[in-house]
Amino acid sequence: MKTNRILILFTMLLLLAACHKQEDRYWLDQAEQYLPQQPDSAWRALKRIHFPENLSGKEKADYWLLHAMSRRNRNNSYNNDTLLKESIAYYTSVKDSSRSQEAFRLEAQRQEWLGNLAEADSLYRQAIRFSQHDTIRPYALYDKLIMLHQNHINPKNYPLARQYARQLIAIATPPTWKAHAYYQLAVNYNFEGAHPDSAIYYTYQCLKYVRQLPE
Repeated sequence: MKTNRILILFTMLLLLAACHKQEDRYWLDQAEQYLPQQPDSAWRALKRIHFPENLSGKEKADYWLLHAMSRRNRNNSYNNDTLLKESIAYYTSVKDSSRSQEAFRLEAQRQEWLGNLAEADSLYRQAIRFSQHDTIRPYALYDKLIMLHQNHINPKNYPLARQYARQLIAIATPPTWKAHAYYQLAVNYNFEGAHPDSAIYYTYQCLKYVRQLPE
């Protein structure tokens, strides 16, 4: 009789754990749907998960990724989100390139804010590694260019950033993309300071395409 009670109790605990896992997954999916346009709603959905420390596997990785994204999009610091590294470890282990790239990017920004610029630079390059196969879409190239260059973390990135900008110019047809790429080239040469004539030239190239825009 005692054995039966133990089995019943154990079964009830398993069912309760399963219900909690389903509920946690529901709120994680809700948070992801709200991002990036409604970060406040995403944050409220994540707060419905009362015991994130009990999460594991994909749920744990998704929680800390979404936690950092929602805080970033709400202009709040996520410097203390040290468990982002566990998200990186999980996504790379299951070969989820998209989430790996986002997790590496978030951790790079976190390290940059903490003043660890060398580590941030390495993490940005890891993020780029997960999208290297895509060199035909303007957005993918621009995304890599921004990760390398916008934060001006390390001057050694400038030549590779120029390479991405020129690839973008070669494949993009809309004037918006051309203007963006030429602007990044102008800023790149300006910050490097070695070729002021190039900075001026690419500024005028940028303006040529800006004038074609309706805005």
